[in-house]
Amino acid sequence: MKVMSHSATHAPRFLGILAVAGLALVLFAPRAALAATAQGDQTSKSGEAASVQRHPDPVAASVDDAIAHYTAGNFEVAERLLTSIAATESLPRSVRTLVLLNRGAARLQLNRFEDAITDFDAAARLDFPKPAQLFLAKGVAWEYLDRPDMAAEAFVDALSADPKDPMVQAKIRDFFDKP
Repeated sequence: MKVMSHSATHAPRFLGILAVAGLALVLFAPRAALAATAQGDQTSKSGEAASVQRHPDPVAASVDDAIAHYTAGNFEVAERLLTSIAATESLPRSVRTLVLLNRGAARLQLNRFEDAITDFDAAARLDFPKPAQLFLAKGVAWEYLDRPDMAAEAFVDALSADPKDPMVQAKIRDFFDKP
């Protein structure tokens, strides 16, 4: 088995797919957990979309903003918003878990791998509902830190958590089957 290392100077674009999947969870879970309702888009006098507050709950609105910024590639803004949300003491456990996963994903895109691992570990302690995604993201962070031993452990944990997950299977093949 030959494991190739990656330069930490390149953003882990593989995780874009994983991070979007994680952010898709945030699109739904916080709304249910926070019992927020959509109010619809608002537009400015010029007809351009204004900063939208879709929820009466400011936390849910911040989650929407973080998702929009992440999707637009504004990872620093998304990370800052998610950090602010994570600091909310009354945040439901399920929402906090998803916020930590997504902040970790944003931090991966910013090449802040150690911080991302810290977020993934914190989400795991809160019993993230899809541990395979969590372990997969953590493995990618270790891979970019040039720690193939820790990456392999995380990828095996991801496979153990969900052996049928196609993203996990693809990453396992990519990581372990290098020529």
